[in-house]
Amino acid sequence: MGQAQAENDKDDLAIAALNGAVKADPGNLDALLNLSVSYTNDFHKDRALDTLVQWMQYNPQYREVFLKFPPFDINEDFEANHRLVTDMFIGVIPIILIFKYACIIRF
Repeated sequence: MGQAQAENDKDDLAIAALNGAVKADPGNLDALLNLSVSYTNDFHKDRALDTLVQWMQYNPQYREVFLKFPPFDINEDFEANHRLVTDMFIGVIPIILIFKYACIIRF
């Protein structure tokens, strides 16, 4: 439901629906990622970053990268949080490249 609302540019309704999905299942990776996009579209940049951090925290592929960084604090300066989240995502690049390389070798 939340994704359908987002696709229709009704981000406020998407946020409500996706928050419900995340509340029911905090590890719902699709809902977390879509929620982050809706927060971005609705100009809630701090919440968008926080939701990306939650996505990484619950994503089994990237959890070990998440654990290497200091805790995310939504009340911190946006620029500091942005740098933290950027560094987290830069940290997953080797994992993505290894996965893609392994897939190429298999096929």
